[in-house]
Amino acid sequence: MKVEMPIRNKKERPAAIRLIVRKRAKRPAVWVLAKSLFYIVAAALFARFAIAQISRPLQLLRDQMSQSAALTARLEKLKTENRVLRRRLSYLQTERGAAQEARRLGYVKPGEVLLVLPSDLAHKDEKANRR
Repeated sequence: MKVEMPIRNKKERPAAIRLIVRKRAKRPAVWVLAKSLFYIVAAALFARFAIAQISRPLQLLRDQMSQSAALTARLEKLKTENRVLRRRLSYLQTERGAAQEARRLGYVKPGEVLLVLPSDLAHKDEKANRR
């Protein structure tokens, strides 16, 4: 003989089988606010450090680009100065240029007499004072 047991619903389950469900006690609003504030601060700090990690290389790149531009401008200026000096050197290596530079320095050719006039002295003194 078989004995059939009727199907019981959840409420009629025996205590050993019944699932024990605990209800959480409601936390005070202060705890919820503190938890929210903690998450906001943590997210802000994470964002700050992430931005710092990204912005530092960009700042270095910008600094290097400005240094590169300054050095390129200086290089162009030096190239121009170099061209001028090379032209002057090539001119001074000619006979005419050497003679002109020697006269500027006060040298005279054999047999010539150097005359220094007072107006020339005053003019040279003014040039010397300007430098």
